[in-house]
Amino acid sequence: MISFIIAILFWVIGIVVMASGYVVVPKIKEATRKLLHRAEENKFKDNSESIAYQIEGKLVDSMPWYSYYLLTFIIGMVIFVLGFVALSFHYR
Repeated sequence: MISFIIAILFWVIGIVVMASGYVVVPKIKEATRKLLHRAEENKFKDNSESIAYQIEGKLVDSMPWYSYYLLTFIIGMVIFVLGFVALSFHYR
């Protein structure tokens, strides 16, 4: 019975990991927009702070987010498959 519970836990964790890309990336993009907006606000107040915010915002904005989606999906699928391995011990 414990192998069945472990299998279900692996499935749930795998689904959460697969879905995490769709939760985390929009939050990071929103933080990027806030950084770029803050850089525009501080443009005439503190030039060095504005430059730092622009560098951070553009660096995060230039990241290939499809690779993050792909990585979380692959890791989640591996965890999901481990649930089937645990389920095979239930029927052994």
